[in-house]
Amino acid sequence: MNRNLFAIVLVGVAFALIFSANRIQSQIEIFVIRKLAEKEPNSGLVDKSGYYSQIIMYLVCNVSTFFVPPLIKRIGNKWSQVIGSISFVCFMLTFLQLNATLLYAASAFLGIGGAILWIANAAYVVEFSSKDELSRNTAILWGMLQTSFISGGVFLLFVTNKGDITDSYKFLYTIFSCVVGLGVMVLAALPSKPMNKEIDANSNGNISEQIEKAGKAQSDSSKSDISSIREEFLSLFRMMKEPIILILMAVFIYAGFEASFYGSIYTLCVQSTLAISKPHPSIVAYISLGIGFGQICGCFTFGHLVKKIGLDKHKVRKFI
Repeated sequence: MNRNLFAIVLVGVAFALIFSANRIQSQIEIFVIRKLAEKEPNSGLVDKSGYYSQIIMYLVCNVSTFFVPPLIKRIGNKWSQVIGSISFVCFMLTFLQLNATLLYAASAFLGIGGAILWIANAAYVVEFSSKDELSRNTAILWGMLQTSFISGGVFLLFVTNKGDITDSYKFLYTIFSCVVGLGVMVLAALPSKPMNKEIDANSNGNISEQIEKAGKAQSDSSKSDISSIREEFLSLFRMMKEPIILILMAVFIYAGFEASFYGSIYTLCVQSTLAISKPHPSIVAYISLGIGFGQICGCFTFGHLVKKIGLDKHKVRKFI
């Protein structure tokens, strides 16, 4: 396994850890907060605080996507992923001493961190992939990410069979924080730059010339990074006028609605339907397992199809 592929696998491991914990907590968050609002009215939490939390998180995340690319460009893709993932740990830890103000502030911070994490992750995968490897690496990463549904579903199945999860929510969120913390450490261990295949391919040439060329390329890249945040922000809107980007935007808007449905809305509706959830308290765990298996099969199937159709790396890089 070469260094670039190993980096992609490490990213997949980190995301599987982070989102196995995050997806479980997102499925129980509303019910935990609802129970806390009843038991601790002085906390400022109300019956719908869980909904407010998710609204704040997704709203801030959407707005942040327009502003974080210049920040990621300066910090680097690797460390941006580390910073973004730390916001997940902070959000989990707030449940150990939760109140309304802390919940809403942590939700906003998670929204910013989520935007940084996903944008930096996409840029990192493109950076570490050649044109021929991009579809394969994307399928590997997405397939490993979807294992979080399976691991999360198994854990949720075990927990729900032990009793009411809201009675031991602090213990659960401590476990979630530790699991996400492991994911953060894996991201911190990633290589910052991909293996330079061009230098390796010409290893029989003059070494000093190769190093000089590589240094010059890095210097040129650094100079091109020196641009105002305003120009970078406006370039996003100029890029949105391109036909291929408009098509991709339509696809991703649909994908966003779909992910919100099966990731939050559907499971919440099932949990709220007492005719289903009361006789079958583990139903959400089985739903998570089913989604996970379906996502993994779809990732590798369509990853192979994309490779046959062809994908231009430069267009993907430009879009990101």
